[in-house]
Amino acid sequence: MKLATAWRPALLALALTGAFATTASAAVTQLSIDPTAQLSPGLLHATLTGSITCDNGDYPYISGQVVQKSTSGFGSTNAVCDGSAQPFSIDVSSGIFGGGGAFKPGMANAQVSTSICDPWFAWPCTTTYADDVIRLVK
Repeated sequence: MKLATAWRPALLALALTGAFATTASAAVTQLSIDPTAQLSPGLLHATLTGSITCDNGDYPYISGQVVQKSTSGFGSTNAVCDGSAQPFSIDVSSGIFGGGGAFKPGMANAQVSTSICDPWFAWPCTTTYADDVIRLVK
């Protein structure tokens, strides 16, 4: 009888692990960057746009970076997923974390990444990346 009692916590943990594993979502099936980004009048901001498709009910954090030879910038936003492609827009500010000065119209490297974490536990996150060469326009 004591042996059966000793196994109860282990069996409960195993059952709960299986239950939580089947309810987790957190899947990004598509992440893309549009080929152009609009520059602000002072050239200190670029609006990076694209689309994301992820599981219904997920709320991914999306970060974006634009890099040119003389400057770089970062920005972020959140999205609400419903299983279909959702547009996003990120205000990327130049001169943050390294690069200085204004953006210039023309070619730039752009990267976006998104992280969605398991709804039951904070640490198992899925990160998805997209990068491309884009054109910055006035």
